Amino acid sequence: MNQKTVIMSGSVLLVGMLISIPTYDTTVVFRKDHKLIEYISKEYKIDVGKINDLVLKVEKLTSNNFPSKIDVLSIIAIESRFKTNALNKSGAKGWMQIKYKLVHSEHENILAGIELLTNYNNKLKSERATIEAYNVGITNYKNGIRNPDYYNKYIKTKKELSKYESC
Repeated sequence: MNQKTVIMSGSVLLVGMLISIPTYDTTVVFRKDHKLIEYISKEYKIDVGKINDLVLKVEKLTSNNFPSKIDVLSIIAIESRFKTNALNKSGAKGWMQIKYKLVHSEHENILAGIELLTNYNNKLKSERATIEAYNVGITNYKNGIRNPDYYNKYIKTKKELSKYESC
């Protein structure tokens, strides 16, 4: 992460005169993936600070292997459109639309989603199978139920987000 000190000025009213005093105590962090954060914030109309926090959480919980930060963010984009309180008709909720696992916080929602993706990938040995199973449920997937449209949407979203990751 690159850091840059930014001069912020404060003002003091002294005997009827306004005097500006520069201060040097504010640090602004320029993240390497700031374009990704800006894109998600603008595209999904979510506060940039909230997206920054989400990306930091996901980054800490993932590696470069599957599921990566971009994989998880792609799932979040499709499942909840980055809405923390998203709830669907079947009872799935949160960023990653977790249904069968008890989660009490945004952090637990992300952890549960990553855990599902990791477990499905360990069992199914294929990114495509994992993504489709995430959507339809692993039992349904094993019983032959597929959703290629979901997988195609995932690939399209992943490509779009990847464009902004290293800007």
